[in-house]
Amino acid sequence: MSHNDKAYENLINGAKKDLEEQNFGISEEQQQKIMKLGKMRAKWTTVITILAILLLILPILTLFSFGYYAIGGRANELIEVADKTIYLTEPNVNVKEREVETTIDIFSMDVRLNLEKKIGKEMIRIGETSIPFLFNKADQPVSQYNVDSPPKKIPYFNDELVHPKASLTYSENEEWDKLKGLPEGTVAEAYLSFDKEYSIEELERLFAGKNMELRWYAVYTGNEHIQQADNGVYVSPIGFPAQIDPDSWSPFNGEEPNEKVFLDSLKFLQKHEGVATMIARSKELDLTKRLQYVEQNGIKVYGAVVTGPTKEILKLQEDSFVRGMKRGEVRLWNWHS
Repeated sequence: MSHNDKAYENLINGAKKDLEEQNFGISEEQQQKIMKLGKMRAKWTTVITILAILLLILPILTLFSFGYYAIGGRANELIEVADKTIYLTEPNVNVKEREVETTIDIFSMDVRLNLEKKIGKEMIRIGETSIPFLFNKADQPVSQYNVDSPPKKIPYFNDELVHPKASLTYSENEEWDKLKGLPEGTVAEAYLSFDKEYSIEELERLFAGKNMELRWYAVYTGNEHIQQADNGVYVSPIGFPAQIDPDSWSPFNGEEPNEKVFLDSLKFLQKHEGVATMIARSKELDLTKRLQYVEQNGIKVYGAVVTGPTKEILKLQEDSFVRGMKRGEVRLWNWHS
């Protein structure tokens, strides 16, 4: 190797050594900071990208959900299931239709219903129930009540409207004494259990001339004589309003006789029994068998809800057809003509 070649090689090796030692003037600590900063920027870039994608997707999913419930009237159908379930399974409870609220979210809908019942001559707001839906599947309702005697929670044992072949689970005298202890200037709601099954016409004759109003009929559908099914689920009453509902939105608004609306509502709920069972406080509606029984045997009533002046309801204790009575809500006098 010539002297010039050796000098060139030494120059190259020296330059390499200087590069390794100096590292372009950047220390190892500075290099680590640069690497961390790069990783952080990469992470934020990923997060921002994901957020941008979500902000684009969420409106699309929301629009899809609105379309799902709007197309084919799914939202209205689910509201109708909730509406009719309450009318048929909650004695003397109405749904305030014009105050139904719906909230649609991604793949879900929440339906809030305001509930009321008639005590004396006035409709009283008793609370509200909120029913969550995931697509067309209902979840357990969340209910809030603002009355003295709120409906029993799920699961509940029906001791208010008792079939004549079933045992009363309360003291008759004690319930009558509760009414006797109320001031004269009050109106009350009462749950009556009869000594046998009656037709609607027979009950109307029995209550003719009494200063009170029949509000709801408990219909015998073949299994109310047992209070607990073989699987341990309590058998609940099912029935319909005794009066025409002045609210035009109500299924019992007088366009058809209440008895026909009751049968039509049973047929409708039979097609949506899973949703209806989730909404109802009873967890076993067994609508197919109950509908078949009523269609074959007609409508017979074993109990009813009435409202009126407390002193007038007390007179029912003298009637042999009233086997038992449980007191419901009580209000100050409002029995005005």
